[in-house]
Amino acid sequence: MSGSDFKRMYGVKPETFWMMVKVVRDGKEGSRGSHASIPIPDQILLTGLRQISSQNKAQSTFIS
Repeated sequence: MSGSDFKRMYGVKPETFWMMVKVVRDGKEGSRGSHASIPIPDQILLTGLRQISSQNKAQSTFIS
């Protein structure tokens, strides 16, 4: 997938996305608890999609 296709689909450049993955991984080093069943890159995508969805709902409510 090209960088422009990635940005169009996920809203960030691939470089930014992998930087986000690195920050989350570095923050989880040494943390306790069970391991997540969803990989960190997928968690970031799900979180981002949830935020975009809620922003779109808020904008459509404001416009109506």
